[in-house]
Amino acid sequence: MGLQRWKTDLRDPMGRLGPHLQSGDPDLRNLKLYFEEFQEGDVLLLLNQTAWMNYIPEISGKIPRDFNLNAVTWEQAREEYPDEVPKIYQSQLQDLLTQQFRTCVKDNILQLEDVKNVIESYVCDVPSAMNEFMEKNPRKKNPKELPGYLGNAIIFLLRPSFLETNRRL
Repeated sequence: MGLQRWKTDLRDPMGRLGPHLQSGDPDLRNLKLYFEEFQEGDVLLLLNQTAWMNYIPEISGKIPRDFNLNAVTWEQAREEYPDEVPKIYQSQLQDLLTQQFRTCVKDNILQLEDVKNVIESYVCDVPSAMNEFMEKNPRKKNPKELPGYLGNAIIFLLRPSFLETNRRL
């Protein structure tokens, strides 16, 4: 299943928590659970699907050859380079966020408001051509060749050192 379908069919968010499947169960295709202990100076960054999808090379308008893959389409790249493509997606996300975070350090302190603004700007800029197309053509389907993923982006930042360490959850 390609990511291009998500760009043109926003009816399927790739998962739902409420009863959705014919059995009445939730659709948990996109649910993941991760655990990591916080260290001093850590920052928690949560992005919803709309926000992080715009960091994926395929969605952000990049092509496989931008990453030295000998493939014309991302579908072909996933078939011919099944191990490399997920690594490219991950490194693209990490590299872009690292670049963005570096612009948000003042006096050796990461400025969370600046991080939010940089991510928000990026997430809005990537799909701007698609957004413009939709405004001018409200009844047409989104063209697959336009970069970006539309939706309501949620960006959550927290510096855990502000939490009381002896407080129980």
